[in-house]
Amino acid sequence: MKKRYLLISTLLITILSGCNIVPVKYDDTMLDGPVINDTSLVDPTFRVSSHPDRATFDRTRPVIICVHGYGACTYEWEEFRDYVINNDIPVYTSLVLLGGHGRDIEDLIATTWKDWEKPVMDEYDSLVKMGFININFAVSSTGGAILIDYLSRNAFDSKPVKPENIFFIDAIVVPSNKLMTAINVLGPVLGNSPSEMNNPLAKAHWYTNRPSSSLVQLHDLCDLCRQKLEKGFRLPDCTYAKIYKSENDGSVDPISALMMYKGMFKSDGNRVDIQMVQSDLHVFTRLHARDYVSHADSVLQQATFKEIADKVTD
Repeated sequence: MKKRYLLISTLLITILSGCNIVPVKYDDTMLDGPVINDTSLVDPTFRVSSHPDRATFDRTRPVIICVHGYGACTYEWEEFRDYVINNDIPVYTSLVLLGGHGRDIEDLIATTWKDWEKPVMDEYDSLVKMGFININFAVSSTGGAILIDYLSRNAFDSKPVKPENIFFIDAIVVPSNKLMTAINVLGPVLGNSPSEMNNPLAKAHWYTNRPSSSLVQLHDLCDLCRQKLEKGFRLPDCTYAKIYKSENDGSVDPISALMMYKGMFKSDGNRVDIQMVQSDLHVFTRLHARDYVSHADSVLQQATFKEIADKVTD
């Protein structure tokens, strides 16, 4: 009874404190506004399917589709793309921008999570149509939830090409902020939950504003993934998957990784691989636009990049 009272009290305090709805505000230095947009919208080299030299690409070379998280953009995976290029690794990277992201904040408000995930499968289908036979995924945060949705409904089973490898980086199923579980109720009251970002580079690549309508969409996607994982599902034939999870992640509860490990199986029924990593960062593979990066963070990022590249080119 006492715990229930404390929960109700917390919710009431939250509701009352949120009665003054925070308006959506932005300026020309922020991704939220009309001036700054994701680079992939004007640079066709970000995606393999739109690359100017795609006709000359080796169709047997592995392609890794990189998918970012909620409120982010393709910048989240640029360091991995640069790692592949700088180390002359025989892999193509295709950085996909989620629907409604990387544009004005109004675009995010107007979209659902189904709109967010559509460009991911569009790119996959385009690569298959182009003749690529080795297609892989590296997904972070909400990008991971999107792959869980696709996998749980067997979206790849009818494809002539199945994913070879899928690497999940801090995929979200259960958020660290437990108030997210009540966002459908609190959302209309909260209105907007701006993130506190002082880094100018971060403001240019992540939305500062987090309108409640978009958080409701994120909640609904996470809730769906949780339900699918509780039922359990198998990966497509011969698809390898590995879960990487930061142990001290302020955005995604580590239980997300455990739920994925218990609910997602290889096609033969065996469990997928999982690795809990010593990190305080959400999406520990992205170090740019951080206020502080330790030597350990850099070592972990490079080791993870190498492991992904080695597995895909093995």
